[in-house]
Amino acid sequence: MGSCATVIAFNASANPPGPRGTDIRALVYAALKSDPATSHYTRNQTFRMRAIKQEKDGDRHIRMDRYYKGLPVIGGDLVLHMTKDGELKGVSQTLTSEPTFGTKPQLSAEDAWTSAFKRTPLREGKPGGKGKKGALLSKDSVRNARAGSRLVVWAGKKKPRLAYENVIRGAYADSTPAEVHTYVDAESGKVLGTRDRYMNERGVGKTLYSGQVPLETSPGKQGGFELTDSTRGGMTTVDANNQCAPQDPDPNCLNGGRGAWR
Repeated sequence: MGSCATVIAFNASANPPGPRGTDIRALVYAALKSDPATSHYTRNQTFRMRAIKQEKDGDRHIRMDRYYKGLPVIGGDLVLHMTKDGELKGVSQTLTSEPTFGTKPQLSAEDAWTSAFKRTPLREGKPGGKGKKGALLSKDSVRNARAGSRLVVWAGKKKPRLAYENVIRGAYADSTPAEVHTYVDAESGKVLGTRDRYMNERGVGKTLYSGQVPLETSPGKQGGFELTDSTRGGMTTVDANNQCAPQDPDPNCLNGGRGAWR
């Protein structure tokens, strides 16, 4: 969605500035409130803007995180599409209904941790395993994850629910880093979902003479994946303008300008 232009936290239940105010906060508030059935806006929600992209005609696309009674809504982020005058054009989101429940859990944080740890692929192990088996997990990692359990709103599937998020950090036996997030229903103790922050995906490239070839990729710092091959010393493929990677130590690679190669 482009580079981040501003970060503003605001309360959706607060009174917006006067009609003459033209700041982006007032426009976003008005757009959310204009169609709550679409935006799933409620007075108990707050929002934090992460990025703004503005088109040549003045239309804006604003990426935001959603909070409910102070709790982050996992899966509740959205992109608000507005005209240059602040009118709502649409909302891109996966949330299907707004949360309307209390935030007092029936399940204890300790019981939630027990459920989460049973489901994590990480276990205390020793180096030397193959692939992602025999994952390495230190006692400090376990202790930190146990103490770091927090309440969230889980909106990954169907109706939002109050849940605990447990984050376990470690490494797999092949040295691949791991950061596994596990979400446990704060009422029933059922595991609602898990995700690993770090993923490696193999892509496919089309060549002029060799047909399709597999491509090793690595997670990008800004999301998505980069053509960096961690299996061959971190070799990086750059764009068609021969731009050098920022971390490239090769003095023969010219950064900036035309990005030419000597």
